[in-house]
Amino acid sequence: MMPFLVLALAMTLRIIAGRREDPLHRRQSGERTVMIFLAFVVLVSAFFLPLWTGMSVPYEFWLVHNWLPGWV
Repeated sequence: MMPFLVLALAMTLRIIAGRREDPLHRRQSGERTVMIFLAFVVLVSAFFLPLWTGMSVPYEFWLVHNWLPGWV
């Protein structure tokens, strides 16, 4: 499922970024939106990386990552 999710996300981001024929302001705002989204994804991934890799972390650190009460 992951390859299809990545392909769908890439195609969606390409549509948001705009085509070469689009007006300059549309293209710039689309590219800016895509860059902000990708920066957010990288930051959230770095935040969860210790848990995804199975590192031994303090309990308080683990609790910070439980955003919803049902996750505990």
